[in-house]
Amino acid sequence: MATKENARRKLSQISLILMIFTSVFGFTNMPRSFYLMGYGAIPWYILSGITFFIPYAFMMAEYGAAFKEESGGIYTWMEKSVGPLYAFTGTFMWYASYVVWLVNICSTIWIPLSNAIFGSDKTSELHFLGLNSTQTLGMLGIMLIIVITFVASKGLSGVSKVASIGGTAILLLNVVLLIGSIIVFIATGGKFKEPITGIGSFITSPNPSYTTPLSVLSFVVFAIFAYGGTEVVGGVVDQTENAEKTFPRGMMIAATIISIG
Repeated sequence: MATKENARRKLSQISLILMIFTSVFGFTNMPRSFYLMGYGAIPWYILSGITFFIPYAFMMAEYGAAFKEESGGIYTWMEKSVGPLYAFTGTFMWYASYVVWLVNICSTIWIPLSNAIFGSDKTSELHFLGLNSTQTLGMLGIMLIIVITFVASKGLSGVSKVASIGGTAILLLNVVLLIGSIIVFIATGGKFKEPITGIGSFITSPNPSYTTPLSVLSFVVFAIFAYGGTEVVGGVVDQTENAEKTFPRGMMIAATIISIG
């Protein structure tokens, strides 16, 4: 009975793919990129996907297949590859960066949520028990971190459910974006809001702040960072059904769809 119960709790390929979507795909990266670089962002995303994300996904898939029985994730892989010192250093830096990232996300996620519900950013009007809007956002962020910690403490089952909801929502967002864009394109008489004047539109940015080599290089860093997060699922390889085959296949499917998206 215990063996059957453990088998039922294993991550399926669909759950793994949706978890990768939740960890990697940042929907807000698209409007931010368009604001910064216009159509000039497209080549850099393609280049970053081909030269960084897809090879990175191959590496993660290879590691996942090789260490399919290990439960330590990144630390175990590094410890067996380069030794405990580098494994501890690398893992500590990774966790420290994610703490900063989590605090940032949990405090700022309320802004796009406000835009989705009210059509505009209402967070500046938030007040609670004498706290100003910034302090209230901080309190909301703390509450969200507590909720996330509670869900994570319940084990993989809860995390998988949340990741499945998030991954499905991201997929649907892309479908809505595609259909909505086609409707807007037709409604405006087949004209782009940002005119395409030639191949130069896909190379240079209409934003004067992103025309120098140094500023473009800073955007390339942003484009690469947008593909980060794949390593998060490394710690669940031992919780994946038939990990030797499912994990690499799931990584490749997710990487391909995310790169196209």
